[in-house]
Amino acid sequence: ATFGRTSGGLRVYRRLNVVLEEAADASRLLASADQRRVLGGYDLVSLQPMNEPSMRCVCELLSPGPDGSASSEGGGGGGNADLVDVVTVEYATGPRGGSGPPYRLRGEYLAGVLAAGATFEVNYAAAVLDPRRRQGFVRTLGDFASALGRVQGRH
Repeated sequence: ATFGRTSGGLRVYRRLNVVLEEAADASRLLASADQRRVLGGYDLVSLQPMNEPSMRCVCELLSPGPDGSASSEGGGGGGNADLVDVVTVEYATGPRGGSGPPYRLRGEYLAGVLAAGATFEVNYAAAVLDPRRRQGFVRTLGDFASALGRVQGRH
């Protein structure tokens, strides 16, 4: 399959964003052969965990296994980064009234996802429209940098 489609000089990509309210949803999504086939039909797939358990599950499922390998099993220990390109960090609905993520950004989880070849995004649309959300956006970026800095400082 080719990445993107060209139409009239434009390259068009198909993106799927899956909002995850429950940790089990991520496991089911990546474990089922039928679901994996559906995900493979998109050019970009992002997962957007909305709470601590779903964020932890997503990061564990995307991180390489303990031996650094990337098995193709969807049950855990890595191997799913070939299906998921982006983890979307939610900050506009956090416990601080929309001024931070609804989960703690843990450096080990973040580093594992990055090591697997996936990436993170923090959507800034809400920050453009609302000054309070803008503070949350900046705070989330700082939390993200701090979490990664703690992990990289140990390696």
